[in-house]
Amino acid sequence: MKYRKYILLIISFIFLFLAFINIKEWYVPKESQGYILFKEGNKEVILGDEEKDINKKIENYKKSLELYEKAMDYSEDINLKKNYEIVKRKIKENEQQQQNSQQSNSDKDKDNKKSDSKNNQNQNNQNSKNNDTKENLNNKEKDSKQDNKKNNQQQDSKEEDNKKSDNQSKENKQNEMKERKQQELEAVLQRLEGNEQQAFKNNEKVMQLNNHNNINEETRW
Repeated sequence: MKYRKYILLIISFIFLFLAFINIKEWYVPKESQGYILFKEGNKEVILGDEEKDINKKIENYKKSLELYEKAMDYSEDINLKKNYEIVKRKIKENEQQQQNSQQSNSDKDKDNKKSDSKNNQNQNNQNSKNNDTKENLNNKEKDSKQDNKKNNQQQDSKEEDNKKSDNQSKENKQNEMKERKQQELEAVLQRLEGNEQQAFKNNEKVMQLNNHNNINEETRW
């Protein structure tokens, strides 16, 4: 009877513990759809802040605005509205920066075109002067290439000879190792044969002693 009471108390305690866990899980608040969209919008803002390319940065900010607008259909949270206004400002600032950079790039292109035309004239003059020097350099390059080929061929032949010598030395080492192992095996076999012969002789001596003892016992009787 005592054991049954203890068992019933343990079972009741287990049921109470499981019920407590289920109630605790039931009371955990679930995230609303508006809060989920709010978090996704914040992620897009973080990606936009980390992005270096202005076009991709603006795309991330616009995606965050779309998510904030969807979240406003489910919630009227003040933080949601504040983030929405902050992101709109960021888009305007980046678009203004983009326009300024485009304008500066166009001005630079104009200046570059003017400088390019001057550089082309100077380059043509310089090219005419360099044509003669190129021919001389080409001749020197041909000579140097031929020399390099000869040197490479000589180096290749040396490398082949070195490889052959290395392979020969490896083979010699392997053969030496095989001979050593063979000698060691022969020495072991000789030792084993000597031990067997000694054991056979010892057995014969023991047999002789036993026979001698048996004869002495018989003569006593």
